[in-house]
Amino acid sequence: MATTGRESLLDGLTPKQRAVVTHETGPLLVIAGPGAGKTEVMLRRAAYLILDRGIEPEAILLTTFTRKAAEELRVRLARFLGGRIERVLITTIMASASGCSSSSPNGTPTVSHRGSSTSTCSISSSSLMPRSWA
Repeated sequence: MATTGRESLLDGLTPKQRAVVTHETGPLLVIAGPGAGKTEVMLRRAAYLILDRGIEPEAILLTTFTRKAAEELRVRLARFLGGRIERVLITTIMASASGCSSSSPNGTPTVSHRGSSTSTCSISSSSLMPRSWA
C-alpha cells in the first residue's frame, strides 16, 4: 500500500536531504559520496513532485546505471505511489541515451518538452524498454 502525506515522504531524512526533496525553483545539482542516500532522495523527490506538487507521473524520468538498480527504484518508489508507479519512466542511463539517439529521423537527438518550442530529444517508455520487454 502506498504511503501518503508530506511528512511520510520526509521521515528519516537529514535537513539537507529534506531541502533537496522539497526544492522548489530552478535546477538543483546534488553531489554526494557513496552511502549518502542519493537514491532514496531521488525517489522521494519523484514521489514529492507527484503527490505534493501535482506533477503528472508521466513527466518524471528516473535514470540509474543498471537494470537491477532501475528495478530496485521501481520497487522502492511503489511504497509511496502504489499503482501510479507504472506511469513513471524508470530506466537506465544507456537505455535513455539510446532512446534519444534512435528516435530522431535525421540522426540528430531531439528532446521534446510540453509547452516548449525548442526540442533536442524525444523519448517514450516504449523506446526505452529493452527489446526483451517489448
